[in-house]
Amino acid sequence: MGLTAMPGVSVPGLRATLGIGAPAPESTAADWGEIRSVKTRVRVRADRNTNSEIVGMLEVGETVRAHFLEDNWYAVFDSDAREEDPSAAIGYVYAPLLVPAPIETMVSSS
Repeated sequence: MGLTAMPGVSVPGLRATLGIGAPAPESTAADWGEIRSVKTRVRVRADRNTNSEIVGMLEVGETVRAHFLEDNWYAVFDSDAREEDPSAAIGYVYAPLLVPAPIETMVSSS
């Protein structure tokens, strides 16, 4: 995924801060969630509301694994994430901003 960290924050540093570790070997990427993409630049938030901190951006055409829909917000993960755990999410995106990824994207990410 092309997650862009905020200025001065590296993506690996952001993942370390959020406690996102290595994928769990017992599951596969196709086991959970939905692969979604964005048609416009989208903010990734620290919580499920527009007042929360922006932790990154998704650029046009980028894909994420979306899961744990709540109050019209998805928890988002790297598209190849294997750990089905809400605490491993990169952040949250307002659901209407995510669209189903093109089929060729879903096939190549599994």
